Amino acid sequence: MASLSSLSGDTLKKAQKELFEDPDKRLEVISQLRDSIEQWTPTVDDQYEQNLIFARKEDKFLLRFLRAKKFDVDRSLKLYVNYYKYRSKYAHILGEMSVSSAEGLLSGGGLCVLPPRNGPRVIIIRVDCFDFDNIVPGDLLKSLLLVFDRILDIDEEAQVHGFVVVEDLSGFSLMAAMHIAGQEAVRKGVLVELMQESFPARFKGIHLLSQPWYFSLVFTIIRPFLKQKLRDRFQLHGTDYDSLHEVIPPEYLPEEYGGTLSAVEEYAAIKLFPTGQN
Repeated sequence: MASLSSLSGDTLKKAQKELFEDPDKRLEVISQLRDSIEQWTPTVDDQYEQNLIFARKEDKFLLRFLRAKKFDVDRSLKLYVNYYKYRSKYAHILGEMSVSSAEGLLSGGGLCVLPPRNGPRVIIIRVDCFDFDNIVPGDLLKSLLLVFDRILDIDEEAQVHGFVVVEDLSGFSLMAAMHIAGQEAVRKGVLVELMQESFPARFKGIHLLSQPWYFSLVFTIIRPFLKQKLRDRFQLHGTDYDSLHEVIPPEYLPEEYGGTLSAVEEYAAIKLFPTGQN
């Protein structure tokens, strides 16, 4: 049992209380989910389900889906199928799913992952670091997928505490907003679909900083795709870091955001991946 899960202390108590996780029944419920996966049949008229390959069915991998859906096997099965279906459905946007294919965004300081803490893992997106004229559609989406997957692999507590995304929109030009608004991944709500229906994580908040008035060009497009639960988790802070600190204490934030951690560039997402990993 110890090799399956390392949760202890307050995090284990949180998993038991909020996610209905019973350490004595973990393996039993995982086995139920695996049986459901093996018995699953694709929807007849769904082209994306017809040839799905479920590459991973090991205990630890399945456990993250159960935690994401509070140990409800039926809902966990649906999420598991959607996880693979999403990659099939949007393969033309995502392209090659490898670290090397996204290394530019992962190492450029625009996508940073702050250190683990007793709470949701903090991801910072800094749009002024992106060259929107040269970013291939889906590059940022692919980078986020790689990062989220990697964190869940190496930080089991993130499966319980979830993620908080801080998006720093300083330097976000009107031209960049128009460019993003025209992307298929935005127009079709692809990122929203990932967060709401296709990834085994708990997204606890999306916090926007220094948002210009024309950010509404993008938000107006994605808003119809947002379910109320996720819509309620969007918070606009402008340049008021005090309001951000009410959600994420300064000791868990970089100095650029009124925190006590070192400069945000120190936490570039590429550092999550071992050298040479594809």
